[in-house]
Amino acid sequence: MSRLQLRVITRSVRAHPGLFAAALLLSGVLALFGSLLLSGRATFLATVEAGARAEFGGYRYQVSGDSDELSERMRALADEGQAVAVLRISAALTGPQAVSDAQVSVLSGPSRTGVLAQGVYPRADGEASVSAEVARRTGLSVGDRLELTSEDLPEGAAEYTVTGITRNPAAPDEPTAVAVSGEVLDAGAAISSWFSDADPCEQIGVGKQCGSGAVTVAGVDYAVRSAVQEVSSRQLAGFPVLLALLLLSAGAACGAALAADRPHAGRVAGALRAAGATPQRATVLAGAGMPLTLLVGSVLGIIAAQVSLGVGHGAIGTALGQYWDGYRPALWQSGGLILVWLLLAAAVGALPDRLRRWSADTRGAAWHLRPAYGVALGAVGVIAAVVLVYLRVAEPHRVLTGHILGVIVGALAAPVLLLSLPWLRRTPTAGAAVRHCLTVALPVLMATMMFTGFAAFYSASLHFANGTDGREDQTLTVERLTAQDVAVLTTTYPQAMESALVFTELREDQRRPRVAPAGKSDCTDAMCFTALGLIALAPEDGPASALAGTAATELLDGGAEDRATRVFFTLATDQVEETAEVTGLSPSNLLDSQWLPDVVLAADDPQVEALGLEPSNVRTIYLPEFGSLPDDERDAFRSDVITRAGYAFVIEPDSPEQRQLMRQALALPIAASLVAVIGQGLAAITFLGRLRPVRLQARDHGVGRRGQCALAAPLSLSVVACTAVAALLGRFGAQPALIMNNPLVTGSFGWWWAIPIGASAAVALGLLVAAARTPRSQGDD
Repeated sequence: MSRLQLRVITRSVRAHPGLFAAALLLSGVLALFGSLLLSGRATFLATVEAGARAEFGGYRYQVSGDSDELSERMRALADEGQAVAVLRISAALTGPQAVSDAQVSVLSGPSRTGVLAQGVYPRADGEASVSAEVARRTGLSVGDRLELTSEDLPEGAAEYTVTGITRNPAAPDEPTAVAVSGEVLDAGAAISSWFSDADPCEQIGVGKQCGSGAVTVAGVDYAVRSAVQEVSSRQLAGFPVLLALLLLSAGAACGAALAADRPHAGRVAGALRAAGATPQRATVLAGAGMPLTLLVGSVLGIIAAQVSLGVGHGAIGTALGQYWDGYRPALWQSGGLILVWLLLAAAVGALPDRLRRWSADTRGAAWHLRPAYGVALGAVGVIAAVVLVYLRVAEPHRVLTGHILGVIVGALAAPVLLLSLPWLRRTPTAGAAVRHCLTVALPVLMATMMFTGFAAFYSASLHFANGTDGREDQTLTVERLTAQDVAVLTTTYPQAMESALVFTELREDQRRPRVAPAGKSDCTDAMCFTALGLIALAPEDGPASALAGTAATELLDGGAEDRATRVFFTLATDQVEETAEVTGLSPSNLLDSQWLPDVVLAADDPQVEALGLEPSNVRTIYLPEFGSLPDDERDAFRSDVITRAGYAFVIEPDSPEQRQLMRQALALPIAASLVAVIGQGLAAITFLGRLRPVRLQARDHGVGRRGQCALAAPLSLSVVACTAVAALLGRFGAQPALIMNNPLVTGSFGWWWAIPIGASAAVALGLLVAAARTPRSQGDD
């Protein structure tokens, strides 16, 4: 930096010390907050990923299934040191100081579960590791003897030597333990969960069962992605909105600082040009002070954020329910965020001058459109737009893109129609105001209408697809759990499992049993077999026991029948080979849910053995009131299933995928609102500037505030009406054809698609308020 540059910048700062100090402080605080957000999020997600990997015991796959082929394959891998059997139990752990309940995983081989804090991982029989929380509660340390007591152990109790203290960084307060015992493999068929470094589905015999669902395998990478997606869509769901607000706020604030410094910079540039500097050099020298101040403040904010995280990352992690032994700086993301908002600030700071120049350059331009022609063309275009949208809804096979064409045609025609209406030109002054509107407003209204129409269409479509009747579904279904998984969940989450329906799935390693309505057994291939219903067994006690001997009402033809057709699909031939009747069934509306089996039989029902149905060690749980549980318990339950039973399938109406789609359904109209506010707001500002001579003339003739507002009425009304028409065209275009043809099918499109109408109404109100102010001439100023 030359001495001249430094001198100019220093004098600029001295001329307005308050402005530059405020800009430095503002940019620093915003950069501090943004860097903390990005680094904190990166560290939080990295900890979630580390916690998910820790639950895989250092292996690559979690495997579930109880087929003979899988058991044989996994035992062979265990002999090669590539797999271990897993027995999950709830147990009491006794240490030197106290007893603590914990979730315990008993492995048949070496464990690498958790992040090691002290000692080594257990490898040999009789060794165990405990979590830091268990060590704190019981006083256990490396080398101590641990007594493990559980009803799920064959001997009831066992002793182990503690070789290590571990920690799950994503859940440091959970009491867990891992023990190594070769006797686990002696449990035989009871073992249905494994850790493995090799994918058992790669073997031909097991691969077919993996395809049928009899064997499920989850890779560590899949579990990590699921855990990160779950956290991102729930605990961090508001992060994108917060970041967007920060970006817009920082851009607007820094842009205001640049705009405030522009007059002084212009005077300095004029002085430099008078002293012999070239225009370009003078402009750069005079305007460099404020951008450099904002840049320095942003860099200082990032440095302050890194220092804060370096000192307090442990306390921050504890406050968020995690264990942070470090942090992710996220310097590139922080730098990118600051670069974006500085560019946005530059655009905002230059906007006032650009508007003044554009208004002056186009002041003489006008679109001369005869009102009669405008009304005729506009009316024909609007009618054509409505017809196109209607045809797309009523007969989509003929006009598949009618909603797109309708929005485009409507956007081109509606502004012309509205600004050509005769009553808007009832006086010469009003006619002059409308002519000024045409040049400024027509292209803006056309563009914003297109954006609003498409945003309303996709928002309403996404909302309808993710909630057909507007009622909140609070259920959760988890399939493919083992009996041990269910027992552990029941002990760990008694409130959640109190009302849970637990069903025993049938063995499907050789044949897959399904049910169809009575007498309908003509399904012979895999294509139609997938549409048949499931059969499950009810437990002896618990809420699901009341469903024994029931079937879905749809399966029983509305309850008129008491029987259904059992169908066996044989994997070896890919054909349906056996059918039989299931009798004595009563209808149950609850089983009409798509997540529940269609037929439930009691385990001791004579038909089970007679029909050749074999129970498995696999369970399905259905929690009807899951949404009423506290948020932290729901998050912990999902995380437990995703990480400790990655082979299970979690089915929830409020899934991460649905939340992502619903965020899109909300983001689209918000984006359309921002576009409408910016575009229509700039058009309103430019319109008032152009209308200044007309307003001054009206003032001189005694026109009051009401008359001044009347001059802005054509543009104000057109802004709201055009946005409403576009939103309605988009919303009506989202109407599925099946609803028009079948009134019994209902759905909710929400109200988010109408958000741009409110934004345009705010612009129109602001325009009327600004127009109501009495204009001042240059002499008055």
